[in-house]
Amino acid sequence: MKNFILAIGILLLFIGMINIPCSAINLDKNIVIPTNRGDTLYVGGSGFGNYTTIQSAIDDAKDGDTVFVYDDSSPYYENIIINKSIFLRGENRDTTFIDGNGVGDVIYVNNKWIYISGFTVQNGGLDYPFGGIYISSTYGMISNNNIENNFYGIIMYYSDQIYIFNNNITNNNQCGIYLERSPNNYISSNRIRNQPFNGIGLYNSSSDNIIYNNTILNNKYSGIRVTNCYNNYMYKNTISKNLVGIRVEFSSNNTIMNNNFIKNIYREAYHLGNKFLGHKNNWSGNYWNRPRVLPKPIFGRTGMFFKLIPYIDFDWSPAKQPYHT
Repeated sequence: MKNFILAIGILLLFIGMINIPCSAINLDKNIVIPTNRGDTLYVGGSGFGNYTTIQSAIDDAKDGDTVFVYDDSSPYYENIIINKSIFLRGENRDTTFIDGNGVGDVIYVNNKWIYISGFTVQNGGLDYPFGGIYISSTYGMISNNNIENNFYGIIMYYSDQIYIFNNNITNNNQCGIYLERSPNNYISSNRIRNQPFNGIGLYNSSSDNIIYNNTILNNKYSGIRVTNCYNNYMYKNTISKNLVGIRVEFSSNNTIMNNNFIKNIYREAYHLGNKFLGHKNNWSGNYWNRPRVLPKPIFGRTGMFFKLIPYIDFDWSPAKQPYHT
């Protein structure tokens, strides 16, 4: 897994370079990763002994092996289960298709140290809780994929220290990325658009996550929704042309900093609380659709029962121009 270790090292260096407190993500420094890359098993193509299905190659793989999938036998109509620590690589994300044929999860992951890259993952089941990629795991990378036409694009449930970056996540039936009880993850440099619900949804103790440098646009509800979550960092994202830029509900100690909120339809941000004095979150240095000199008010409602009390939070130092991300 030398390539995996190198990628982790580069990512950790990158995290260290951005100005976010290190407490935002709790990386376990004591994990020992095997250094043997293992064997490569080939799927599709014309090589002697190549596998004809991705699942059969995974079934024969050992921890540390790579399953490489050629695009000339694409599309692969499969519902894949990964329960080993492997690399799953497609030849080209625009031409290597894994198609769930409208049934279940396209890829289901329930083992730690998983790497998935180089695919178009499409046409999973359109009912709750199916996803293009369903993750119930610890430690992994999901990068450089197209994920489209599923119920959820990526769904994470009881998962932590998963790195999701440089994916195109479009036209799914619910959220682009959905986290439930999944702390300490890193979501960066994804393009998330055209979901009929939220671009990114953090729910129910999905805390201490970093959401950095994503482009989130044209989602019909919220660009980002945070519900019952704490200590998340949302930094340098461009959130544009959604119904609401960001919606924060019953959540405290989240940092929303240096983001671009541009041309969201109803509101750039909305806060909903269930405490008499609301929930405290940190809004700082965001660009709010136009240059601002005065603090930007973030309106919402709070209250123990009926949420009838108007509540205002502030970005005390809004940006005068958009950030280049």
